Amino acid sequence: MSEAEARTIQDNPPPRHGWAIMAALILAELVSSFEASMIYVALKHFYSIFDDPIGIGWLLTGFMLVASASAAVGGRLGDLFGRKRVLIIALALAMGGSVLSAMSSDLLWIAIGRACQGFAGPILPLCYGMVREYFPRSSTPTNIGIVAATASAGGGVGFIGGGMLVDHGSWRMIFVASALLAGLAIVAVALLVPRSRQFAAGKVDWIGGIMFVPGITIFLFGLGFGEEHGWGSAEQLWPMVAGGAILAGWLFYELKIPYPLIDVRMVLDKQIGTTLSIMIILALGAMHVGQVALVMLQQPVATGPGLGVSATLAGLLHSPASVVGALAAPVCGWYAGRHGGRGAMLLATASATIAWTGLACAHHSIWLVTLWILISGFSMGAMMAAVPNLIVEAAPEGRTSEATGLAQIGRKIFMAIGAQVVAIALASSTVRVEGGSFPDERAYDLTYTGIAVLCAMAFLLSFRLPRRTPSGPADARELQRGDVEAVGGKPTLPTLTSVRACGLRARPK
Repeated sequence: MSEAEARTIQDNPPPRHGWAIMAALILAELVSSFEASMIYVALKHFYSIFDDPIGIGWLLTGFMLVASASAAVGGRLGDLFGRKRVLIIALALAMGGSVLSAMSSDLLWIAIGRACQGFAGPILPLCYGMVREYFPRSSTPTNIGIVAATASAGGGVGFIGGGMLVDHGSWRMIFVASALLAGLAIVAVALLVPRSRQFAAGKVDWIGGIMFVPGITIFLFGLGFGEEHGWGSAEQLWPMVAGGAILAGWLFYELKIPYPLIDVRMVLDKQIGTTLSIMIILALGAMHVGQVALVMLQQPVATGPGLGVSATLAGLLHSPASVVGALAAPVCGWYAGRHGGRGAMLLATASATIAWTGLACAHHSIWLVTLWILISGFSMGAMMAAVPNLIVEAAPEGRTSEATGLAQIGRKIFMAIGAQVVAIALASSTVRVEGGSFPDERAYDLTYTGIAVLCAMAFLLSFRLPRRTPSGPADARELQRGDVEAVGGKPTLPTLTSVRACGLRARPK
């Protein structure tokens, strides 16, 4: 057995200060999840201040577009040049965006600052890669579940803390808090996380890493023009066609080069491809509970569907969902480590379908809405644990951050698209109350029903995930899937020595 093959199948020794490493990674992910969720409790205030529902939607869309691009670039750069270094840079850029939004009064500049906060996009895939790099294989699924739980818990902190800051201070305070949290995370990562020991081979594909962002942005701008210029108008269709053409060129480019920054060929693996498809469907709708349900809770009762609660109370009503999601993630991560991620994904998509069907049928009571949000929180926690474990099961070890980053890219890109689609659906029928423009009953019915249908599609697709074979260690599964170096951009088969080392037999030709 060669030295390289021995390194591929050997287990990592337990780190001396594993608790300190995990504490720093948890704090870093807390920044990412806080920034992703804090804006939702302030949306009602933005609706009251700025009479521009589509423009307010870009506070979400811009963040997610930059997050998807930075996840693509940052995840791969972490694999190539060291995950710790890239993680610190991402935190610093996100902190700068928070400062810009806090200092701005114009909606455009607030949106630009929010977009800069999106540089926190690679934090989660980098943390997943660090868990696999520093910890033994036996504890990797559980630690991934802990990081995923932080993503859910951090969202709860964003909802509750953001609501209190908005009610007792101003919307600017959520950006100040985000900047301070990012600064603390930079110090923790710099002091507690060791330098990366694993570096992947390959080149940096800068063009492919950022080429898809202009395409999606132009496409979404065209989609938003439907409300202003009419659906199917030339003003709407030309940007959508141009954006689609740019995305088609990006896909062709990524498939042709030997070392793509976003290796779209990974989706050809049945497990990775199906997992990404499920996440994309959920990202289009089910992940926007804050944009829909929390806004409905806060908007005035005079609007019809509004329930008239404060931002603080809305955050508190969402907090049980964050707790349940935080508990579901490590439990589902442990289950995925023993039995595979398929069962966790089925549970996640089934509960998401129940939650959004409930919201579509019964959303006129604070406590009923809270119940559906609670079930939705559980589904998202289970999904956040199932997705990375399903991908880690199938991805080559040297490209873990890239593979999990690909999931984050898909999640954030389609969350950006979903945020804009949801904003358009909510703006399709509005009522003016207290000087602001809010969605009415028809708009909420349309949005809830559409998302429930998407969740049902994801549930049915989950049955396509392959079952984990009960025999054979995790190393054998990775080698069965071609966990070796790429030659000319195409995965090669494992060597006979590597196969025998895992207790497998070579298949006859």
